[in-house]
Amino acid sequence: MKDKNKKLGVILLGAGNSRRFGGRKQFFKINGEMMYLSMMKKLATIPNTEKILVTQFEEMKEEAKQYGFIPVMNEEPERGISSSIRLGIQALYEKEQQFSGILFAVCDQPYLSLESLERLVNGYLNEKQKIACLSYEKEMGNPVIFHPDYKKELLDLTGDVGGKKVVKRHIEEVFFVEVKQKRELFDIDEKQDVEKGNEIF
Repeated sequence: MKDKNKKLGVILLGAGNSRRFGGRKQFFKINGEMMYLSMMKKLATIPNTEKILVTQFEEMKEEAKQYGFIPVMNEEPERGISSSIRLGIQALYEKEQQFSGILFAVCDQPYLSLESLERLVNGYLNEKQKIACLSYEKEMGNPVIFHPDYKKELLDLTGDVGGKKVVKRHIEEVFFVEVKQKRELFDIDEKQDVEKGNEIF
């Protein structure tokens, strides 16, 4: 069991160029709310956390502070998601803090429920495995929580390769938390995905 008294590090990845979407999908509104803001509000409800937002957009900075996030600017988003992961981890550990785990979330998952997010966090804190991952019928999705033991492997990622590579490398250490609806794990990559998301349950 992890040390529940230690903070959970939360890193919201929001610096992507979203080329397939046509740019700035983080600001696209689903059910009347911008996707990045919807995810930020959900993550803000998790107690005892240090929260980081990695972004390239100045417009996100004030909202980030309002919801308790430290904004970190990624000046080279074209280097891929690994650059945002690295910046987020470096910002978390700037003050020599210790964390029970590091949660990574993305901005383009508007259908994720707060209940599933809470079950993910509670599952990670109460189970012996060192990685917790949302899933639907064993298909992995985001968010994912890593034990700090995997910090170096995450920092060593390069290019447009995310934490899923580390998850697959240590699959025996993964605790799967099943979501109730498949669309909770659905991420918006292209504009037509907005319609697809409304059709998946």
